[in-house]
Amino acid sequence: MTDRSHPSELPRYADIDLIKTAQAHLRALSQANFAMVDEHTLRVASAPLRFLLIDGNLIRAWKTSGIGGPIQVEAYCFLSTPTADEVGFCGGGDLLPGMSFSTGWGNIKLGKKALDIDAFLNNPCIYVRGIRISRHELIRYIANTKGGTHYDPKGLSPKSRKDNFPLLRELEKTGFAGLGIKVNSRNLVHHELSSIIQSVLRSAEVQRLQAIAVS
Repeated sequence: MTDRSHPSELPRYADIDLIKTAQAHLRALSQANFAMVDEHTLRVASAPLRFLLIDGNLIRAWKTSGIGGPIQVEAYCFLSTPTADEVGFCGGGDLLPGMSFSTGWGNIKLGKKALDIDAFLNNPCIYVRGIRISRHELIRYIANTKGGTHYDPKGLSPKSRKDNFPLLRELEKTGFAGLGIKVNSRNLVHHELSSIIQSVLRSAEVQRLQAIAVS
């Protein structure tokens, strides 16, 4: 009987190719996992994020590994719904190593929660003018418009004309309240992507998937 709790032992039906491909994408994400990461490196990192999270391949690789249980990701979340006069960026990515950064305008309340992948993606990471922007939308925006998989900053293609994409373009320039705040020279939209990467790579289950020895 196979002990599926041990990351080095796989059931015979495991899709080794998928696991190794997911591991390669996680290694690529690791190249963008540092406090001073720049916007262009983050744009490139949106491609493996899209492959792993939006296209569902992280979950597929996890299931085929046979380890069992859900993937849990810890991330900062809104503890209440901001009003139309408030702006919030969940953030949580590093300003300095071990020092996270989030920001907001108004009575914004944030707290860290453990989420499964679907909840992590669908939860809002930005609120502005009463509009919620999910992590799913944010990843697709950077991947589809900023060069992760497509480069279309003016929004000429249908892939880059989703509902909240014009607002994200505006937030890249203005931050909130027109202040143009930056985190380590990256705008707040890109800092949110950095925060997503850090949350994913710090997941205990993701680390177990990375540790699986396959041949």
